[in-house]
Amino acid sequence: MVLRGGQLNMTLSKYDTSGAPIAGSSDTRTSSIISTAETTASSTYTTLATPDQVSINVGAKDIVRVRYKAQWKISVSSGVQTASFFLNGVQLKSPKNAGAPTVTECQFTSLATFYSHLVSTGSDTQGGLASTIGATADVTDVTTGQMLGFDHSTSSAGNTASVPGPFEIHGLAAGAYTLSVQFKTTANTLSVRNRSLWVEVVTFP
Repeated sequence: MVLRGGQLNMTLSKYDTSGAPIAGSSDTRTSSIISTAETTASSTYTTLATPDQVSINVGAKDIVRVRYKAQWKISVSSGVQTASFFLNGVQLKSPKNAGAPTVTECQFTSLATFYSHLVSTGSDTQGGLASTIGATADVTDVTTGQMLGFDHSTSSAGNTASVPGPFEIHGLAAGAYTLSVQFKTTANTLSVRNRSLWVEVVTFP
C-alpha cells in the first residue's frame, strides 16, 4: 500500500504477470483514491495528471468488478463532456441488441459549472457511468459514510433505469491489465475531483 501526493494505491494479486496463479492467493482487490481536483481541455480521451487507474492480473475465467465515484464540472457550460473506462488503453465495449459489442461512454452536453456526482452503475447505457446534471451548487461528500449513488428524483441523465454501484467485465485473456478512467471535452476546461476507483478480480474455477 502506497500513499503519495493525495493518491492511495493498493495492489494485491493472485496471478503473476503471465496469468499463472500464485499459490495460496485469493481474490484481488485494488483501489486508487485521489482527492485533488485536476483538469483537462483535451478533445481526445486522456487520463488526468494523476491518473484514475489500477493494475490487475486476471485469470482466463475471472470477472472484474468495478466501482467508481467522482465529482466533475466544466468551466463554461457548453460543448460535450465525456468519460469512459479503458483496459490497457482500449475503450470498453458493451453488448447491443444486434451485432457485435460497441464502445460505450458517459456523455453529456453542457455539463454544469458546479461540481456534479459521477458514479459507476450496473447499466451499460452510458459506459457503466451515471451523473447528475444541472447542479446549482457544488455537491459535497461526508466522511461519516454515504451511499455510492445520488438522488434520482433530481435532474440526471443516462441513468433513469440504472442503480449506481459496480459493473462487471468478462471475456479477458489471462494476463496483466491497467484499468483507467479517461475524460475529454469538446470545449472549455473539465475539472474532476474526489475520485475513487475500486476494482476487484473475482476468482472462478
